[in-house]
Amino acid sequence: MENLPKSLRIGANDYAVNSVSGLASGQGNWGEIDYGNTAISLEESLSESKTLDTLIHEMTHGILFEAGFDDHTEEQANRIAKVLASTLRDNDFGFMRKESKSCE
Repeated sequence: MENLPKSLRIGANDYAVNSVSGLASGQGNWGEIDYGNTAISLEESLSESKTLDTLIHEMTHGILFEAGFDDHTEEQANRIAKVLASTLRDNDFGFMRKESKSCE
């Protein structure tokens, strides 16, 4: 997918985002996260919508890990990611980036 971010900041760490070939062939994984190397890999053969869902799923693993939930389950990540993906997709969060006006 052309418009994937090159990295995502999760907590205090920047995770590289990479498209890779053959990730889905082994265990059927469409994505994976490497906490030690701060990297997210996504299967490059996925559709755009499945790629985005998978990115949010792996990002959710990262959020849980960075928040100290080292032993979170796949089910927890799945449930949170489904809601997070639709929330991010259906709302404009540009208001969070606007610079606040300083008081004079």
